[in-house]
Amino acid sequence: MELEEWEALRSYRSPGQIWIFATQEPAAIVPDFLPPKVYRYDTYNWSFTFHSTSDIHGAYGWYTPYDKVKSDTNSTNWFKKKPKFASWVSSRHCGGLGWDRTKFVKDLGEFIPIDMYGECGNLTLRRNTEIAKGIFKGYKFHVSLENSCCSEYLSEKVWNALQNWESVPIVLGGTREEYSRLMPPYSYIHADDFDSIEDLARYINKVGGNETLYNAYFDWRKKGKVQQQGFKYRFPVFQEGVCKIVHYFEKMQNILCLNPLIHTGPIGLGVATAVETTTGFKNIIFGGDSTCSIKSGKTTEHLFGLMEIRLHNDRNTNLTTM
Repeated sequence: MELEEWEALRSYRSPGQIWIFATQEPAAIVPDFLPPKVYRYDTYNWSFTFHSTSDIHGAYGWYTPYDKVKSDTNSTNWFKKKPKFASWVSSRHCGGLGWDRTKFVKDLGEFIPIDMYGECGNLTLRRNTEIAKGIFKGYKFHVSLENSCCSEYLSEKVWNALQNWESVPIVLGGTREEYSRLMPPYSYIHADDFDSIEDLARYINKVGGNETLYNAYFDWRKKGKVQQQGFKYRFPVFQEGVCKIVHYFEKMQNILCLNPLIHTGPIGLGVATAVETTTGFKNIIFGGDSTCSIKSGKTTEHLFGLMEIRLHNDRNTNLTTM
């Protein structure tokens, strides 16, 4: 948004209102949410993102080590279960945002066989989780490239590869240190470990052609598990995401937030999430996805959906019933 739009938006902000920066994409690629320099440090109070430093953490997934290593008496031969070599799927940002990942995949495809699905590839794929799972579980590797190389940005691409498709992800996005810290040990191949695409491809071919080397990438499954967090828990346009805000608000304000009454209605121009304290109840308001677009000449005005939660102090109701 332009400076004038931010000034207009801020003029409606009431005293004591809290605004939350909420996104599941890297901040650099959602410029409309970033205030101009003059308002950069006094616009948002809290953050709700995938990054671990956020006030409200909405990670795509995580790895949890077991207390004790599991027995491998019924060890799976993953190498023999997967007759196909490598896959890639992408239907958005084909050219990338911070870099050209489609070119990267095509260049890598000069040295290893990669089946490319989605609008960015040449193979079609229906938007169905179970169908995708059935297809990609047949591949030894999945190319899990992020649209931007940003701190801790490990999206569903890498977690799907590990949990749902049971393949070895070839990754690039966050730093090598971040993948090492956030993902299971020895579960992925990071492109930054190699000097060139040819070197990367040479190593992938080596692992993909050796049963012992390939199966070693699944040893982590005896030591821990990965879990994913659904979209509804990662963004405050759904009840589950709103509950996370309520819990954080409760933690910060030391109040008991109970008996939520949820209703929707129209709101004017807005891009931020807000939490406002008023007399008698706690009020959470945020702008969601655009519900309609009114075009007039060269300008476009967006109307945003409003969700309001009124939280009354009633100790007989459990917040988890939301």
